[in-house]
Amino acid sequence: MAAVAQLFAVAALLSSPAPTSPGLRIAWSDASSGELWIARGDGRLRTKIDTLFWPGGVPGAFGTPAWSPSGSRLAYWASPKPHVQVLRVNRLRGARYVETWSRGDGSVFFVVGRKTKPRTLMRASGRSAPVDETNWPGEPLWSADGSHLAFFRLDGHLEVVDVRTGRSRLIRTRRLADGWVYSLTVSLSPDGRHAVVVNTGHGGAWIADLRDGSLRRFAPRGARIGEAAWSPDGKWLAYTRGDARGNGQLLAASVDARRVIRLTNDVPRDPFSHFSNTSPAWSPDG
Repeated sequence: MAAVAQLFAVAALLSSPAPTSPGLRIAWSDASSGELWIARGDGRLRTKIDTLFWPGGVPGAFGTPAWSPSGSRLAYWASPKPHVQVLRVNRLRGARYVETWSRGDGSVFFVVGRKTKPRTLMRASGRSAPVDETNWPGEPLWSADGSHLAFFRLDGHLEVVDVRTGRSRLIRTRRLADGWVYSLTVSLSPDGRHAVVVNTGHGGAWIADLRDGSLRRFAPRGARIGEAAWSPDGKWLAYTRGDARGNGQLLAASVDARRVIRLTNDVPRDPFSHFSNTSPAWSPDG
């Protein structure tokens, strides 16, 4: 199968895959000042795009920003006041301004910003029965077409929100988390209609139908499954599964799980080491 042959593994960086706009860009938050920044990959054109202050002048907080597939928007959690998080989408547009900052030696330098108007999609919920020890929901994940965002709530359920309308659907994945939200990972299908949810801790994988909220098993609970990735046509999933020797092998399976192709059968030279073969990713052309 030609599509499977073109799989390659990559490490995830701070931003999502490189945007299509000219030049690689990065986004980051500064916890000491309550600011959100973007810049070119070479560090130039550093621009402040959002700022938060809590009552009393204390800097607010931002979660990890996520680039939209087109590179034209950022999604991120923002905390405008203690114990409150809202999901924002920022189009990175707005009037440009310049601030003058001073250094300890008395010299000055200039900082560029934009008066963006980020849109608040929703407020974090699901605190009634938390199964996680963190105070923040999971990092937002964009669908391939940029129409939806998905994240895990504090109570372990998956929520998918329509970026245009703000409407959301709850997928009840709490029972799959086994008491720890961060054991769950999610990947949205290219058409935005399905998601694969994997428990990387205790094992198991499920495919969720985002239209009716139903879940069906993709891999048995207890199976040691790593992160899964959809093929561009949405017909295959690539994932890592542990074998009897304790090694992580890369496989590709049809979404109905009727066809499974083993892509690796690695045996380490060192008997005390193990292959991981984690974070599979497909080439854009499949």
